[in-house]
Amino acid sequence: MKKLLTITVMTAAFIAVQKTDAQVAGTPYIVPQKKETSLPPEEVGDIGTSQYRWVGAFWKWNQKGERLIRFRNTGTWKAEVLNNNNGLNWIRLDKTMTSDPNVGWRTGANEAQVVSGNDAGFENAYPVNSTLTTVTGNGNIYFRIGLTGSAPGGSDDHRYGVVQLTISNNDIHYIYIRQGEAADVLYPNRIPTPSAAFSAYNVTAPNLGNGGTNLANHPVLSQAGVFTAYPSQAGAYFIWNDTRAFHPTNPGGGAGGITGWPTTYASTWNTNNDVCPSGYRVPVDGPLPPSGGQEYDGNNPNQSEMRQSLYAVPKVGDGVDYSSFTYGYYADGFFDRRKIVSYGGSGAPVAVSTVANSINNVNNTNIAYAGVLFFNPTTYASLFFPAAGDRVGTSSSNGALAGTGNIGYYWSRTTDQNQGGTSNPNAWIMYPTGNGATSGAQVSQHSADKHYGASLRCVVGSKTP
Repeated sequence: MKKLLTITVMTAAFIAVQKTDAQVAGTPYIVPQKKETSLPPEEVGDIGTSQYRWVGAFWKWNQKGERLIRFRNTGTWKAEVLNNNNGLNWIRLDKTMTSDPNVGWRTGANEAQVVSGNDAGFENAYPVNSTLTTVTGNGNIYFRIGLTGSAPGGSDDHRYGVVQLTISNNDIHYIYIRQGEAADVLYPNRIPTPSAAFSAYNVTAPNLGNGGTNLANHPVLSQAGVFTAYPSQAGAYFIWNDTRAFHPTNPGGGAGGITGWPTTYASTWNTNNDVCPSGYRVPVDGPLPPSGGQEYDGNNPNQSEMRQSLYAVPKVGDGVDYSSFTYGYYADGFFDRRKIVSYGGSGAPVAVSTVANSINNVNNTNIAYAGVLFFNPTTYASLFFPAAGDRVGTSSSNGALAGTGNIGYYWSRTTDQNQGGTSNPNAWIMYPTGNGATSGAQVSQHSADKHYGASLRCVVGSKTP
């Protein structure tokens, strides 16, 4: 019996809080498109085995162009939009091959010339003009997801959907769809500590330079950081409450690290060192309002801003949650248009590069990773965190990269009361992981050494209590 894969799309729409960029402009030459029934083996060779899957697709509020979905498959499959109500007509499917010959996984591509989702004219050059809500095929799976227009509420608006995949062996998988880049609340109306509106992007530096083994080549920010261009991009790494931005790829893992890796750290939080962009701050793993020297013991999780905001069931201490997360690739107009490669020593296909076939190039400041997608199972709201790993802050590692593509580390501004003392050596950190991508995603809060370099994901709010 042939394998059958069914795809169901469900949606919901919500309004959030932050205005963002203006509409993309420009119209490049449109290459005539051709239709294909299945991808040849060489055009899915970079996709991992069944445990590595596409978990979401993302558009800014005024974007609607193609997002490219690929799976290895040996049988027949079907993609179908069901329950066509509550705005389902804004999602479209087709099997038309992208007209960009330089999409990195295509045969003969020059990935350095690929056009990405934020590039001027992308919307006009790579639309999904289909009226179809059902497509079928046989063999390797390829289809495009596109939208019919901008989010109706403007730059503050969000629309969410879910693509359900059911394989013949009863393996059910979901692709969560998000339109709208403004910060949003994943779990609204929580008490006593309310949920925060999280940014869709990690933080990086306006100019990261080339990085390397010399500490001086990793810039100290004299102003606030900036957001990455796409949700899948790693951005920079930061020591807890420190303004130095560490390069995402140079140096890599292994011996050596960064000469002069910092050995001192802040004992309490200094709001002047909060590098989140204007209007945002580092989240609190503890009660609100935060105080400069706030500590938290991990108990009473409904008093923690971070746990209330991101977990379906907030956990005590370092308790692990598996209930509302999924690990895999994110089609955000950047990751889905590049060849997927291994990075960080795992051998797994987890990263894409801005420098084709040279992921260790020092200019590759925009490296992007597979990661963990957080979702609300009731509203379908979703938020993606790339598994960017960390820079290990031990005396033997000196900031060497580790865990890339499998684990993410995201700082809170809250010290761990259980690791107290006058120096407060540890702070709470969020730890989303693919767990080797073999048993789904898991997320927990951990007490981490402040010497480590980790990612930042900001929330809307003032930096001072």
